[in-house]
Amino acid sequence: MCGLNRQMAADLPGFGGQALYEGVADSLRERIFAHRLPPGSPVDEVALARHYGVSRTPVREAVKVLASEGLLEVVPYRGCRVARIASDDLGAALDVVELIARHALLRLLGQAEVSGRMRLSQAAAAGGSWAGFCQIAVELLAQPPLAAVSRNLHQQLRLCLGPALAFADRGGAPTQRAALCQAIEQADPAAALAVYRGLAADFRASLLGACNELSVSVAG
Repeated sequence: MCGLNRQMAADLPGFGGQALYEGVADSLRERIFAHRLPPGSPVDEVALARHYGVSRTPVREAVKVLASEGLLEVVPYRGCRVARIASDDLGAALDVVELIARHALLRLLGQAEVSGRMRLSQAAAAGGSWAGFCQIAVELLAQPPLAAVSRNLHQQLRLCLGPALAFADRGGAPTQRAALCQAIEQADPAAALAVYRGLAADFRASLLGACNELSVSVAG
């Protein structure tokens, strides 16, 4: 186990059932989302190997995984760092999130089966984050390629905002969520789309505002 001790194993989520590099990747991913490794910070493979009590090989493989997800940037001959997302790039990511979730919502409303609509209605009624509702809608559509793109986009939101995402994404006003729930239950695409646009616009404004605040605090 390359000297992996009990403390290090506890830092690797699900270590017992995973390849070593997957546990390292999971731990690094969560540290990035928590901004314990904030955007732009250098990633030292030697230091990480020492931290986890492993050789550099699983760390190197973990870095490759996170780079493929867009969470790390590897610059030849210059090392590796946590990726940074500018507000313009965040806006572009939000464009795609909104497009995919809207597509899923309308497709689910058009299906003859009521099971998907009812689960979507329950998600709308439950409140919670708006990003979470959008992700549920895409997952319910059961189109794996689209779901994979959606998950990656939501990872980019977590990369950019870190813990601030939870404060910026309040899920919309209860009255809006109730109206969305009603439109879904009635299979009314026009009404659902009207409410969806308002919620998505609020979500965008809140996240971009939080991103700008983070940029100012970092610059200061």
